[in-house]
Amino acid sequence: MSHGLLRAVQRYSHTLALLETSGSKVTPSSLSALTAAKEIKKPITALLLGPDAASAAPSVAELEGIEKVLVQSDERYEHY
Repeated sequence: MSHGLLRAVQRYSHTLALLETSGSKVTPSSLSALTAAKEIKKPITALLLGPDAASAAPSVAELEGIEKVLVQSDERYEHY
């Protein structure tokens, strides 16, 4: 494997965890998904979904294994 390709693979070798929020908290089922993501033993990028997802971002960023937090807040997620 070339050095450039190896760097690209390492750069994008994160586990993406889709985490649902309820208010400013991550739902219990999402915490289970996060636990499973940790088993892969790669850095985790958390994608927070929910109408108040941004308010949960600071606490999620402090969770073990989370390297990056992406937020998608939208009222369309209210029904889920």
